[in-house]
Amino acid sequence: MPDPNDALDLGAWLAFVDEGGTATLVVTDREHPAAKSLLKPRRLSPSTAAAMEGGCHARWAVERSMPRTDDPFGAAELGSAAHAVMEEVMQRPSHQRTPEAIEFELSRVDQTHPELAVPDDIMERTRWRGEVAGKLAGIPAIMDLPSIDVYGTEIHFDHVSVAGVPINGYADLVARQPNGSLWVQDYKTGKVRKPYRDERDAESDQQRTYVMALAAKTGELPTRATLLYTAFGASKEVDVSPNALRETATVLRNAFAAMNSNAERGTFSMKASGLCGWCPLALVCPEGNRSRVVRAKTPAAHLGPELGIPRLLRAPSAPPIREERRTVPTQPTDGTTDPTASPSDDPKGPHMISEGKTWEEILPANQTNPVTGSALNPNAYAAAASMTYTCEAFKILFAHAKNGGKRMSGEAQVKSLALCLSNIVAAAQQQLGVKVSLQDGSNTRLRAALYATLEVAPPPLDSPESTKWEGWMSYCIQRIITLFRIATDVWEAGQVSQPYADLVAAIAAPDAQAA
Repeated sequence: MPDPNDALDLGAWLAFVDEGGTATLVVTDREHPAAKSLLKPRRLSPSTAAAMEGGCHARWAVERSMPRTDDPFGAAELGSAAHAVMEEVMQRPSHQRTPEAIEFELSRVDQTHPELAVPDDIMERTRWRGEVAGKLAGIPAIMDLPSIDVYGTEIHFDHVSVAGVPINGYADLVARQPNGSLWVQDYKTGKVRKPYRDERDAESDQQRTYVMALAAKTGELPTRATLLYTAFGASKEVDVSPNALRETATVLRNAFAAMNSNAERGTFSMKASGLCGWCPLALVCPEGNRSRVVRAKTPAAHLGPELGIPRLLRAPSAPPIREERRTVPTQPTDGTTDPTASPSDDPKGPHMISEGKTWEEILPANQTNPVTGSALNPNAYAAAASMTYTCEAFKILFAHAKNGGKRMSGEAQVKSLALCLSNIVAAAQQQLGVKVSLQDGSNTRLRAALYATLEVAPPPLDSPESTKWEGWMSYCIQRIITLFRIATDVWEAGQVSQPYADLVAAIAAPDAQAA
């Protein structure tokens, strides 16, 4: 996935320019090394052709410019591994292409293809192989492996032109049909894709591109092309008629012209669509968020604020002016009211925020809660954690007062005890070597251990001594760490004979103490 830690300098050479109600991504420093890399001449790949033909050029530019980190469990990385397995299987003699051969090649694919992203941990590698196997589960339903007359696998088109356009790409599998003509086949490890609304079928265009590229490379025009959805056991025949090929050739010429025009001008148009939620610019795109709030659909789509791309305002004949950014509406400091402000500009007026998904800790599109001024997404896991700590603190303080203790249910006291509970779990996260975060799943698990601990070790609400509070927190931290370790041991042990053995031994010992 894109790595934001290596992409924070995008703002040094890119900017959003909003002019005349239309936003554009502009290269502001063509001499920057990353800008030179983006703007250099290149061969056209099918994915770039799809982006140029009706797609968002700004998204293409940013995704091209962002360094990537390999995630062995990422969709692209798992797909590459599945392709590598099938490459090895289809290079075998026909009688050796069996389901067992797929299993065997999968077991050693990290050795035959060391370029793949593979987990270092042995247990994680086993899980990874299971994920790759899932990407190939549908192969027996759509391919009769021994009967395929293989012409070539992973055929590279790097010195081939189609309709005058230099092409770059790979055909996964090319076979001979019984009539002698060539048949292009392509593995798709994701879901069966339907074009979004009125967009072109990019997967079919890709196959037609390879059909024409193969004709240019070999002098033979394939008469068939098939998309193989290997995880779902589905296939789709691609129209390779002369009319369909001509349409794709036109797409390639237009896309190549658009790509070169973008490079020459250093500008990339922006297009709002239903796919905005999957773009790294999702949360900061001025075009996508012009008439709505885009919600990030993937982890990569949360990276926008980290990219540092400034937004400029440019009048038709005026120099660029850097936009003033505000995340919380401000009011005049002299006590007067801004006469130009509308009711929706007033943080106390009618205003509604748009919640994000549970895995989105921060509100989308630089929103803040008009009452609290916070950017915390109320639907996030972190919000659930904070609310749980706060409610638990209120419940403890109320019960203490109800049982004759000092009444301490004011806002400051509830917050103080909630912070104690939160910090106990944070310290346990740190000592266990996991991420210290309210948003992470470990916080949920450790909270369960904390609440069990509070049943036997309530906070010292009758003591004003800091040492007692420090001692109580230290005890709670160690107790929930112990419970977490025991839980891990339970998982490691699995099913055992006589699981009650230690209980029986403790009962039999007269001075036995509970662990």
